[in-house]
Amino acid sequence: MNKKLVLSVLSTAVVASMASAAMAKPQPGFYVGGDVDKYYSIDAFLGDHFDDALDAIISELGDTVFVDADANAAPFVEALDANTAEELAAIMKPATVATFNGNVYTNVEDPTAEPYNPATDKDLEPGTPVGDLVVESVSAINSSSVKVSFANAVEAIAKENVTVVNKVTADKQYIKAVTLSEDKKSATVEFYEPLTKGTYTATVKVGEKSASKDFDFVKGEVASIQVETLQTVPAGEATAIAFKAFDENGLEITEDVKADVEFESSVNVNSGNITLADKATAFVFVKYTKADGSIVKSDRITVKGENRKAVEVLNWTLATTAPDWTDKEYKQNTLVKKGGTALTFQLQFKDQFGKAKAASDLTGSTVQYESLDKTIALVDRASGQVTALKAGTVPVKISVVKDNQVYFTKTVEITVGSEATFKEISLEANEVTVSSSLGTSKAVTLKFKDQFQDAINVTGDVTATVKSGKDLVTLDGTKNGDVYTKSVNGVNSINFTVTPVAGKEGTAVIELAVKDTQIKATLTVHVEKAGAVENFTADGFKEQLDKNGDATDSKKLPEKMTVVVYGVDANGGKAQQITEDINFTVKDAAGKVVEKGEGVADGKVIVDSKAVNDDGDALYAAGKTYTLSVNVGPDASKAYPVLTKTFTVTDTTEAPKVELTKNKLEIKAADGQNLLEAVNAAKVFNVTFTGADSTKAVIKDFEFLSDNTKVLTGVKASAATLKADGDVSLSISSVTVDMDGDGDKFAPETVLFTDLLNVTLTGFDDAAAEAEKAAAIEAANEAIADLPEPSKIKEGADESAGEVEKADAEAAVAAAEAKVDAAKAKGATAGEGNTFDIDTTALKAVKDAIAAL
Repeated sequence: MNKKLVLSVLSTAVVASMASAAMAKPQPGFYVGGDVDKYYSIDAFLGDHFDDALDAIISELGDTVFVDADANAAPFVEALDANTAEELAAIMKPATVATFNGNVYTNVEDPTAEPYNPATDKDLEPGTPVGDLVVESVSAINSSSVKVSFANAVEAIAKENVTVVNKVTADKQYIKAVTLSEDKKSATVEFYEPLTKGTYTATVKVGEKSASKDFDFVKGEVASIQVETLQTVPAGEATAIAFKAFDENGLEITEDVKADVEFESSVNVNSGNITLADKATAFVFVKYTKADGSIVKSDRITVKGENRKAVEVLNWTLATTAPDWTDKEYKQNTLVKKGGTALTFQLQFKDQFGKAKAASDLTGSTVQYESLDKTIALVDRASGQVTALKAGTVPVKISVVKDNQVYFTKTVEITVGSEATFKEISLEANEVTVSSSLGTSKAVTLKFKDQFQDAINVTGDVTATVKSGKDLVTLDGTKNGDVYTKSVNGVNSINFTVTPVAGKEGTAVIELAVKDTQIKATLTVHVEKAGAVENFTADGFKEQLDKNGDATDSKKLPEKMTVVVYGVDANGGKAQQITEDINFTVKDAAGKVVEKGEGVADGKVIVDSKAVNDDGDALYAAGKTYTLSVNVGPDASKAYPVLTKTFTVTDTTEAPKVELTKNKLEIKAADGQNLLEAVNAAKVFNVTFTGADSTKAVIKDFEFLSDNTKVLTGVKASAATLKADGDVSLSISSVTVDMDGDGDKFAPETVLFTDLLNVTLTGFDDAAAEAEKAAAIEAANEAIADLPEPSKIKEGADESAGEVEKADAEAAVAAAEAKVDAAKAKGATAGEGNTFDIDTTALKAVKDAIAAL
């Protein structure tokens, strides 16, 4: 903590205290709790105890309370935000017993006096702590989780707002989950990696407030193994024997010793897993051998195998096929229509092990159905297919049977609707406006609905009759007087296109109907006519674009905009669309041109948030603001301005959530893994995404910067070079992840990411040395292989006969010997025979031939 900041706040507090006249208990000054437990009066603070007081306050910043002369108090961490006496006064509240968090204070000016205990001060109300966030304690539950207790209830805690750091190494524990207790006065914090022996600081932030507490973690040997003495496992499935191991201090250390425990069992237990048939029984002991040879043993466990059975219906619906129960678009259907599509019961159960299972997963069990009112609907007892007889509601009993005995039942209610009949023509809008000056047509969609507001297919003639304004509009279809007709055959919608008559204005009323029915809808068409062009206007501008948008979905933002320029009359009426000499420019917030066009096709300016440049890079970034300018004229630099407006780009696409599970990774050369393989093998990243199984996620790549290129180089993990032993920190900027590992359901997606991964390489120096040695051996052997044949070495050699001059042979021998020496310097062996790395037999033969000349 910055001493200047603390001094500034202290001076504000002192001034505020001196300005007060009244006196009350507790006395004004600084009450420092935690490991200090001292009271500093204003005089003590300003006098001989200044340095001691300052150090004490800084060391226990979160457990220091300031009290003024009116017995008003505030936690010092809140006082840090006060710059004036007035601001400090605004946060001061009457001191209560709870304000002091149970601390007892020694008066530094009179250490022999009885310490001040707020709990016994009759002038104080019990109250609640002024500070609404105080961490009272942090205690380890096991090596992978701790319990954080608060002085007050906390409404909510995001895991991103909890940090746990080793005080010595400064290594951060990556947090897997934070679960708030029911009374909200404690939270369980789970880690991806286990704690190691040492002191840690846990910090919790809620809103603008934060609180910290140190805790020690020490893990002992196994002192006891606790088990449930009767355990049931799913038949035919390898299942872990459940047990918990504790040290002498009561700390659970199960995960730490899981690999070291042994099992004494009447059947095979493989890696802690047991597999039993239905109705089979086994007896198991869990034991652990301590360093001194003594054994800690559990009570005997009776393990029984049991087929999965239904204990609850989690979901049910009527459908033709089983739905994806996890799909956020899933909606239960309880309606079957007489004469409609045959629907069948689709079920999802919870079994006795708490798992969601389909009926087919309940080995040995069958599901039976029974309609309890067979006058309304029949339900096939085996398949669950519903046959509707007449309208009404009917209870249906669902039974699950095993060994001819019903062991689970549930009754649900379904609705049988009368046979679907055509009841309505639905229009998206009952009124539309068209311009006779522009001559633009308007497509109107008719949707056919049944009595349940569901789509229904219609066959026959659909008519559009112009009831009034007959000279204003025309429609497509076969015309007979004022009636336009289209024939349909088994469809649930149809379009009519309304076209205004040039130069006309007014209102037309059109009646839409299906022939030989009484079902009709009315469409009102307003026809507008513009005068002479007086100015320009632009339509289609959008203030916000969404990369995940859909212009055809009214519930979503559009992903792009199409801006069209019109000539308008003096009243703003559109006279005509301008299709030539339309130019546009899009600039970012810094004024840099992002996109531009001159004389755009059909006069339509299209700005697409998903647009990319020639290199495939996105033109528009989510979270950024851009300015669109549109003008009219043959010379874009001098054209008439029509529109200049700003828009923002967002991206509501759900991206995979990526987080580190650890901040250290060791890669051993002996494992033969590259950086990407090592990261995936060690599960360095945890990835979650709605509707995906995170255990199948695979990191395809990640981009980084290295702070030690002697050890590791590259910018992408897939192409990184692991060079030498040592430590390197990788600053990761993005991660590419495939949620199902094969790109089948989820395509690889790159997510922006900012965090640090510390990597240690071991064994790479030896590997590099071995590689250098191998290369030197290869070079020496090649040099020997290239030596001339001894019989061809001559003085005054005839090169045409393949002979080699003695001097050239001597040079070749010298070069070969140099390479042999270089290889030997790197640890290679050399000598005559194939037992050496380098066989020098041929080298000696050449040397002997040269010596003989």
